[in-house]
Amino acid sequence: MSHTAIFEHLTPISLRDAYARIVMAVGESQPDVMMLDADLSKSTKSSGFADKCLNGI
Repeated sequence: MSHTAIFEHLTPISLRDAYARIVMAVGESQPDVMMLDADLSKSTKSSGFADKCLNGI
């Protein structure tokens, strides 16, 4: 199978949306993962990580 065939069904999304999805997926599956940002949570959409993965910390 070619690399092109693997990705044909995917819809392009912005890099920051992809980053946010991956970070949240990792945080949900690995509870020992922590994330730091330097006042960039709106740009990187990392506030979703805090909402989903920090359990009120």
